[in-house]
Formats: sequence, C-alpha cells, structure tokens
Amino acid sequence: MKKKILVPVDFTPAADVAIEHAAGILKASKGDLMLFHVVKNSKELFEARKKMEPFLKAIQDEHPDITVKSRIRIGDIYDDIGNAALEYNAEMIVMGTHGLKGFQFLTGSRALKVVAKSELPVIIVQKGSRFN
Repeated sequence: MKKKILVPVDFTPAADVAIEHAAGILKASKGDLMLFHVVKNSKELFEARKKMEPFLKAIQDEHPDITVKSRIRIGDIYDDIGNAALEYNAEMIVMGTHGLKGFQFLTGSRALKVVAKSELPVIIVQKGSRFN
C-alpha cells in the first residue's frame, strides 16, 4: 500500500525543506504527497489558489516518482492540519519550522502546537536541514 504524507505549506523555504524530506521518505514507496495550506478567510483563498497551482506543478516536476496533490482550507492551522491528515488517511505529517524567535520563544513554537493537537506522528524539520 502507498504511503501518504501531509505537508503543511506556507510557501517559504521552511516548507520547501519539509517537502524535500517527505519526498525522500516517499520515494521508496512511490507514495502520495499532500500539500496543505490553511487560510484565515475567503479573501485569502483566491491568492492561495494562485500560488498553489504553480507550486504544486514545480514539486510534481521535481519528484515525478510520487503523486503530489494539494488542498487549501479556510480555518485554523492548529486544528486543521491534524484533521486534514486524518481525512487524507496520511500516515504522518512532515512540517517545516522557522525556529523559535521573538515572541514564539516565550509562547512556544507553532509547530509544537500542531504536534500537541495531532493524532498522527509529526516530523518537524528546520530550515537549512537536508534529506540525504
């Protein structure tokens, strides 16, 4: 059976690193990669769709041996990432992080909040790390 991994994307280098790691994991099983983006409201939905289409195509072109899909949802990242992964029947979530800086250092990483709410395993990768 094909593996399925959900990767939350915010169109930053941290998301690119997470995609690289997820693709590396999936290559052995020729699995499926779900790119998932959350927006706050319907006004942001149009812009997100405009970004996602070429982004998805570039990832698919770079990794032709895996199937790449995308979903965009209006909601809250802390609740919706884990829920979307379950709906997609993903086996895990691979998520990039920008690291702790500023106010996040005091209140906790956004990635850690996603981990706390997820029922699935979550791999967190830092910007600058490489999958070998």
